Amino acid sequence: MSLFMDGFDFYTAITQRWDAGSNANSFSNVGSGIYSYGRSIILDGNSIYKTFANITGATANWQTIYFGYNITLGITPGNDTQKGINILDGTTNQINFRITAAGIIKVYRNATLLATGTHALAANTTYWIAGKVYIHASAGVITLTITGPGYDNVTDINIVSGDAVDTMETANAYATKIGFSHFGGNNISIDNVHIYDGADAAPWDALSIERRVYYFLPTGDGSNIDFTASTGARYTCQDENPKNDDTDYINSATVGHKNSVVIDDIPTVTVDALNLIAAARRDDATAVGIKLFSKISGTDYLSDELILGSAYVHLEKQWLVSPATTAAWEEAEVNAAEWGVNISS
Repeated sequence: MSLFMDGFDFYTAITQRWDAGSNANSFSNVGSGIYSYGRSIILDGNSIYKTFANITGATANWQTIYFGYNITLGITPGNDTQKGINILDGTTNQINFRITAAGIIKVYRNATLLATGTHALAANTTYWIAGKVYIHASAGVITLTITGPGYDNVTDINIVSGDAVDTMETANAYATKIGFSHFGGNNISIDNVHIYDGADAAPWDALSIERRVYYFLPTGDGSNIDFTASTGARYTCQDENPKNDDTDYINSATVGHKNSVVIDDIPTVTVDALNLIAAARRDDATAVGIKLFSKISGTDYLSDELILGSAYVHLEKQWLVSPATTAAWEEAEVNAAEWGVNISS
């Protein structure tokens, strides 16, 4: 599994899903994201970083990096010195993208200019930017596309392997981290971030078209109700955005206990991936393992075991396809499923 996606919903501390050292100026209110849905974050002098990892947290070195995200530029798009998209090997820049004050995108290997785009981005405007970077000393690949006012998935930068471009600043033909910053402009908002290595089946093997990260909260109890609610109904202890930690919660100390919920029907969309996220902690020193699951037609499809700590953490299970059919998710299948947690140890 090689996809990370974030709509910046559910949480207020950026380091709960991004690397230590990441910092957002603020989260928007619920319902005020890029699509007037969910939330976005503002980066004005700050940056967020993600070490390349699969959904269970195992790090990896990637030679090919794909990314896509919505960005709303500020009053001034950029300043030609701030690394707005930064692909690193450790702490060293391999490849970075910058935007000039005139809205032109440039790509650098560390401080060496490799290419300059031709499509100007406007201030106070939202775009979908998608890119691919292949790290190589003599056959590097860099592609960047733009979707937004006046642009419909246009290619702005296109370095191919036959151009004999060096995209490898360090001694390693890979990167370990990607960062997003404000390009030197003011109050830049970003949303719907996708990071992946192209190793999965379509559509996650090519440049990303514009994509929305939808979030759904529980709207009712499912068929598994082993956990105890701290107050009220079980599902109403799990339906806050952002999460409210110990204000209300469900709990159990019994191995084998399960709790599941249902959600409202999803919009009529193509489902490219589903990510189940639970915020959980243990309340004593005893080691606790849990598994997240989807319940489809009465069958539970469980994640690997995830170990809890004493502080709240986000635990995640991602399915690019339906675990019941191994084919693409169907809208009706998602609507009929339940989503839950199982105490496994």
